[in-house]
Amino acid sequence: MRITEQIAKLEEFAGLKQIIRAGDLPCSVFGVPDCMKPHLAKTLSEVFAGPVIFVCVSDEKAQYYSQLISASAYIPKRPLQLRSSVARSRDAMFARIDSLSRLICGAAKTAFLSAESFRARLVAKEDFEEAHITIRKDGVYDPEELIGRLVLSGYERVGAVETAGQTARRGEILDVFCPGDGAPYRIEFFDDTVESISEFDPLTQRRSKKKLEEIKIKPAVELVLSKEAARAGAEYFETAKTPGPALSLKFSEYASNLRKARFFEDMENYAYAFCSSSILDYLPRAIVIFDEYKYLSEEDKKTSDAFLKRLDPMLESREAAEDQRSLYLSLTDLTAQAKKHILLDFCTVDKSPALGAVSETCFNARAAVPFNRKIELLKEEIRSRLKNGWRICLFCGGIRNAEKLSSELSDGGIFAPCVREGREPMPGEAVTYPESLKSGFELVSKKLCFFGENEIYGRAKKKIRPARRSGTDFFSDLKSGDIIVHEAHGKGRFLGLTTREVMGISRDYMEIEYRDGDRLFIPTDQIDRVQKYLGGEGERLSKLGGKEWSAAKERVKKSVKALAEDLLSIYSERARRKGHKYGADTVWQKQFEENFPYEETEGQLKSIEEVKKDMQSDSIMDRLLLGDVGYGKTEVAMRACFKAVMEGRQCAVLVPTTLLARQHYHTFLGRFSDFGVKTEMISRFVSDAEQDRILRGLKDGTVDIVIGTHRLLSGDVEYKDLGLLIIDEEQRFGVSHKERIKDLKRTVDVLTLSATPIPRTLQMSLTGIRDMSVIDTPPEERKPPESYVLEYSGQLLKEAITKEMERGGQTYFVCRRIGVMDKLLADLKTYVPEARVASAHGQMDEKALENVMVGFVGGEYDVLLCTTIIESGIDIPSVNTIIIYEADKFGLAQLYQLKGRVGRASANSYAYLTFIPGTHMTAEARKRLRTIAEFTELGAGFKIAMRDLEIRGAGNLLGPEQSGQMAAVGYDMYCRLMREAVAEIRGQRSEYKSDTSVEININAYIPSEFIADEGQRIEIYKKIAAVEDLAGAKQIREEIADRYGHVLKPVENLILISLIKSFASKAGIVSVTRNGRGFILKYGAETRLNVKRLLEVLKRYENEAQLRFADPPFIAFNPAGRTADLLKFLRDISRCIIRRHKV
Repeated sequence: MRITEQIAKLEEFAGLKQIIRAGDLPCSVFGVPDCMKPHLAKTLSEVFAGPVIFVCVSDEKAQYYSQLISASAYIPKRPLQLRSSVARSRDAMFARIDSLSRLICGAAKTAFLSAESFRARLVAKEDFEEAHITIRKDGVYDPEELIGRLVLSGYERVGAVETAGQTARRGEILDVFCPGDGAPYRIEFFDDTVESISEFDPLTQRRSKKKLEEIKIKPAVELVLSKEAARAGAEYFETAKTPGPALSLKFSEYASNLRKARFFEDMENYAYAFCSSSILDYLPRAIVIFDEYKYLSEEDKKTSDAFLKRLDPMLESREAAEDQRSLYLSLTDLTAQAKKHILLDFCTVDKSPALGAVSETCFNARAAVPFNRKIELLKEEIRSRLKNGWRICLFCGGIRNAEKLSSELSDGGIFAPCVREGREPMPGEAVTYPESLKSGFELVSKKLCFFGENEIYGRAKKKIRPARRSGTDFFSDLKSGDIIVHEAHGKGRFLGLTTREVMGISRDYMEIEYRDGDRLFIPTDQIDRVQKYLGGEGERLSKLGGKEWSAAKERVKKSVKALAEDLLSIYSERARRKGHKYGADTVWQKQFEENFPYEETEGQLKSIEEVKKDMQSDSIMDRLLLGDVGYGKTEVAMRACFKAVMEGRQCAVLVPTTLLARQHYHTFLGRFSDFGVKTEMISRFVSDAEQDRILRGLKDGTVDIVIGTHRLLSGDVEYKDLGLLIIDEEQRFGVSHKERIKDLKRTVDVLTLSATPIPRTLQMSLTGIRDMSVIDTPPEERKPPESYVLEYSGQLLKEAITKEMERGGQTYFVCRRIGVMDKLLADLKTYVPEARVASAHGQMDEKALENVMVGFVGGEYDVLLCTTIIESGIDIPSVNTIIIYEADKFGLAQLYQLKGRVGRASANSYAYLTFIPGTHMTAEARKRLRTIAEFTELGAGFKIAMRDLEIRGAGNLLGPEQSGQMAAVGYDMYCRLMREAVAEIRGQRSEYKSDTSVEININAYIPSEFIADEGQRIEIYKKIAAVEDLAGAKQIREEIADRYGHVLKPVENLILISLIKSFASKAGIVSVTRNGRGFILKYGAETRLNVKRLLEVLKRYENEAQLRFADPPFIAFNPAGRTADLLKFLRDISRCIIRRHKV
């Protein structure tokens, strides 16, 4: 059902139309509830066939309105850091570019923006439109000229496109990822003609099968300038008076960039120098709506004053130019310009005298009454209204919900059919719709009521964006100087790829340096025997030819086998012992789960299903649930608890700190409050008398759920019937506590939660000996912080902390060393004397540290000055600013984790990554900071950070001894040894494989002109080396063609060698060499043959194959036809191997 059609039929709307057509404007419009305003705006757009500019009091309001209707565009305010920065996050800029692009091309009809965003200076509309590039199939374009235009439009030229704002060219292929688009585009050329256009997956780099006829490429920076505008900007910076030499130098750099038509990082700080347009110039025929102009202009005055308050100290310290006062356009001037449009002011109580409205009208509408899942009350309301001839529309946000509500109303004697085709109800009729409407309203004059999801269910379920993440194969980021592990020779240093020609045959080799300067050249067809070293600080290289490496491997092998045996023993013992078998979900369980205010992610649903399956079996559960803070682990745990409580059993939630106990306690109280479940908390902050009362309740069964620290493990804690133990971050408990936990695990279902991820490969290695569930989707409301890389200064400190304090928030101030904390504390006292500051570091007494954290969470302090010990498991929504001192000295994984400590609420958050003025920053450090500032989950920086975190998580899971073993041989080798140990213990037979070399005198390598980036060449070498069968060969051939164009002959040869190697290995052949037109296939000394079966196979190939009895034996094979005959022969003789488990 179309709501706008119903609004358009209103007499009040007809009156508004008449006012507009008569030109009695501006017009004040009263009586429109907030939830109806976007729908009225959309109706105006449809009726007057033009766009709408809807100006709101705040960014949050603009975003909220934009989510209520389709075909809308939210234009966020421009993030403004007046201080010069090396890098900054681009999320908000990309959102602005996308919205402006959709508006000017007509894809969006209604623009929602704050007054601050409304006042932002924009480049000329024709310049912005000119920066868009339309690419059509069969069109003719010079690829290099095209990529040059993209670079000038702000795109970063890279080897492989992974995230928005990047472009790449590889031969006939051009890739580009536009801001706001769901996927990047791949354009394939034949000479200068576009042969095909398609989307591709940035994780797999594989294109979709769907072909596109045309795409429009948006610019990757908002302030795209024509040559004339760039020239005017350059002239301004060359002639402007500057207050000091530092700014003068910067102005000189800016002018130089503009002369070269280059975007620079601080460009938005000087938009007044080359921008004079506004959103009104972009949409000259737009209807303009102010949402409460009176209050909007008051709020805008506060915003302008705050801007000048930030600017004035910078003017005094000569860090800013006086002209920057004109950075924004005037609301008064824009309002005067808006009066040339259809101009409306939505008012609640008073109209604004400043606007000078010449007419007014009033709608008879109101917000719908919320029922918050109280279905009986909703039924009563519907019955009452139907008797009075009302039409009731119930929007349920899904067909299942609509059918269910229809059925529930029917049970109460109310006929409310579920209507899919969108017909409107008759007077005195109620109808359920599967469409989504967040918030409803009533059109009183029409006796028509729209109930949305907020009114029916208490909230519209918030959707969660799926996070697409790559696996943990980080070999592709191998670079010269990295430590590698060769399975036979141990740890060496990778020096790079080198092409060598031997007897006229060209091949690529990995050059590896070992201890004492020894060098080894590994053919790239053996790259599968080499892994990047991960897992520790073990920089000591192995000695070529020594026994040190094999001894280390053997030592780790024994340790891993002992661990696997122990884990398997525990797993088997638990499987044998019978536990409580829970029944299927009750009606109350379903009701509890429906009260969850979000749509569950795929990872959550899978984890919930796995936990319930465990509980509904007769075995005792011991499951590990992995997922970052805020990813929904607690919800899974609460559903498990509810299931246990519904069957009369008790639950204990064990946490390592009082702070976490408090956090969980309040979360549990909120979720269980409607269901009569008694939840209590025990910690050192609970009085002895209260603790005694709770302990009695646990013993007599009146307490259902208890949440606490290690106090719960004390001997005086008795339960009437403990059914489920939830453990949060088990690795943080002491040895004695872990022993007590181990005792509990023998008789009680256990669900362990961990916020530290572990690598997928380790999960696979532990399959069958450790039950694990993984949640890897972040919540939608977690906004990434606006991030800036800039010089540290006292003024920055004052500005950032004061800004946060003014909105009632808190700040983390993080440094690396305890030694600099006194200096930083002095800076805080000097520049922000009004701030209440607490200090925290790892050398503090545990209780003192906890007291500080409890005080900070309780709002007793404005700033926490600390080292990197910030509590990783704690969610503090009020902390939305983090300042990192000497960020250039931190590792990427540390920066990733620290940055993730803010942005946990829906409010805007800020991350300031600072460096000391005058510091000589290495290129690597600068790149690291830029990566983290412009951070995206699809980027390589994220993968590197995740790798480091996962290795740490693996150590947490397996314990300190195994962390040492992992450091000795590297993570990949450790996982391989673990897999082999598990297989051996369980008596599983693995497919026999020999280590095979193939030397058949053909050019087999990847030319650097075909794949220029060495990291990508290594990645493709790795994938080719992993080919095991014809299907795999076809797949890699298609991927190479897809990503790089037509597959060259040397690359085809490389795939062929990989196939021969795989087939020969399975046949027990250790060497394949060329002999004239034939091949010599040598068996390994350890190969065990079924001679009878081999002779039968050879009989079928009597004209091509002869067995030679040497030591070891070999086969001379002369294929009559294609090389495919060799592969077929190898597959046939592989069936002649006597199978055995090989470890």
